[in-house]
Amino acid sequence: MPVSTANLNQPNETIVAGTCARTTADTTVAQPVSSGKGTARSIDTGVFQCEFCDYANAKRYLVVRHMKSHSQERPFKCPMCERCFKTNSSLQNHVNTHTGLRPHQCKLCDLAFTTSGELIRHVRYKHTMEKPHKCSVCNYASVELSKLRRHIRSHTGERPYRCPQCDYASPDTYKLKRHLRVHTGERPYQCEQCQQRFTQSNSLKAHKNHCTGMTRPRNRVGQTKASKNCDSSSAM
Repeated sequence: MPVSTANLNQPNETIVAGTCARTTADTTVAQPVSSGKGTARSIDTGVFQCEFCDYANAKRYLVVRHMKSHSQERPFKCPMCERCFKTNSSLQNHVNTHTGLRPHQCKLCDLAFTTSGELIRHVRYKHTMEKPHKCSVCNYASVELSKLRRHIRSHTGERPYRCPQCDYASPDTYKLKRHLRVHTGERPYQCEQCQQRFTQSNSLKAHKNHCTGMTRPRNRVGQTKASKNCDSSSAM
């Protein structure tokens, strides 16, 4: 019988393009709940909605927790460094990175993890192959909610991550970080044969395909060709 991760406190969600509306199949008695910053409004029997956006969930504690994302307050401070967090659970996960504690044990293998999120991702990637986060526009489905959100931007055209030095905008932080190297001159990818550096991993890969620095055998046994330098014409 296939193993489900439904009991790992990570509800299955569907995101509608252009909104952050999310729903689950679980049910709870509908009662308004105060979060201190807003109210989880009952919009239907067993469904609660964020006061500030379209987020909806049958579990009211998830709606209350979600509403904290609209606030800039981070009252939970790490006792070991200066980082602060919006929720106590986020703080505890962070503290585990300092202590090395791995309290989240996989029931399907011997691995243990620092955070519950790491455990959930591990189970879905390695054991169940479950992809609960589904696009409402196409058949795309993802293990991680963040990847679904990034995918949704391919439908909406949204580019929320902007370069502080030019007009470039990106749909995700990875592409923005890669773009910023144009301004900083950073070249983190280095050829092991000729030490030439590149701004992008795919540029390094293309360079290696033409690099002739590795020694190759001659036709006669026991002899090798002299090593040649890499073709350094590529500058990316």
